[in-house]
Amino acid sequence: MQAKQLLVLAVAAVFAIGIAIYLQSPGQRQTTIERNLFLPGLGDNINAVTQLRLKKAGDETVATLKLGEQGWTLAERSDYPADAGKIRKLLLELSETQILEQKTSNPELYAKLGVEDITSNDAAGLQLEMDGLEAPVAVIIGQAAGKLEATYARVTADQQSVLISGLIEPDSETTDWLNTELVDIASTRVQQVRINRPDGDDLEAGKTGRDASLEVRNIPQGRELESATGISTLGSALAGLELEDVVPSSSVDAESTEWITTEFHTFDGLALKVRSLQSDEDYYVTMEASFDEQQARAHYQPPEQEPAQAAQALDEAEESPAGEQESTETATPPPAAEEVDPFDEVKLEAERLQIAFEGRAFRITPYKYDNLTKPLSSLLKEEE
Repeated sequence: MQAKQLLVLAVAAVFAIGIAIYLQSPGQRQTTIERNLFLPGLGDNINAVTQLRLKKAGDETVATLKLGEQGWTLAERSDYPADAGKIRKLLLELSETQILEQKTSNPELYAKLGVEDITSNDAAGLQLEMDGLEAPVAVIIGQAAGKLEATYARVTADQQSVLISGLIEPDSETTDWLNTELVDIASTRVQQVRINRPDGDDLEAGKTGRDASLEVRNIPQGRELESATGISTLGSALAGLELEDVVPSSSVDAESTEWITTEFHTFDGLALKVRSLQSDEDYYVTMEASFDEQQARAHYQPPEQEPAQAAQALDEAEESPAGEQESTETATPPPAAEEVDPFDEVKLEAERLQIAFEGRAFRITPYKYDNLTKPLSSLLKEEE
């Protein structure tokens, strides 16, 4: 009987403790949660982070990511735009992860968890350093904890390593932090394309209208296209074009005679000049963007008034009393609306692209390179 009473009392005590925790004020519960956060000062100050450095074994810098007027950029690639979404995702993960368990504080055992000092040539972890907060923060992200959704980590200023919630897996290659979206021009915008090749196998194609298909314009007499659809990939060569890496344009063989030049002109006046070169097993392009006003005006289509708006205006005019019409005629006309340049948007697009292209060469995939440099002969039937 005494044993049963003790068991009942123990259960009651546990229940009472649970109720007490539940009845804590929201502020008290929040304090308890914050006490378990791995980086408690980061959550409310993510937007204060202005620089993020990543280092791996041998104290080798993987990426120096800086936040400036143009957004996040990658210093190791001449301040080319970085993947802002990936950076924010990492910062959010770090701000939310909690300490699940304290692990070793013995430096001799750090390597088993991947949280040893990053200066070691054999270090398995990745060190993250954040600037812009009240005090700089540096942490080492170690190995994943087996089958658990957790990661070993250590604040570099502390000896105590910990197990934190979630799989924190920052990319460990410099190019992984680039914004890989180079340019995205829909095929429907493209009006004409010209490819000038050093071997003379040039290609010219164009459209007769916005709804027309791209047609080859320089088919030799007596020759025929292999397929009417073979030219379609050329029109979409700039759709979703992504880079694999970016280097100074001066580092690519500028004196080579093997450069292939491809010029794109869109209906709305965007002009893109793409120079392509195969260098060993790599494929590079340099690009120039500008606005062609003559092209834009030649194909300009004024925006049509919506049918509903036109009908409403007509109804209002018909319903107005004669007196009101007279007073309207004699009234002082309202000031003319400020004229809007219909090409402003394309001009800004050209400027933005040119800033990104200036002084840089971009490594692309062989597939996209082939689309950009297509010879005319590849589209023609073999001569009989």
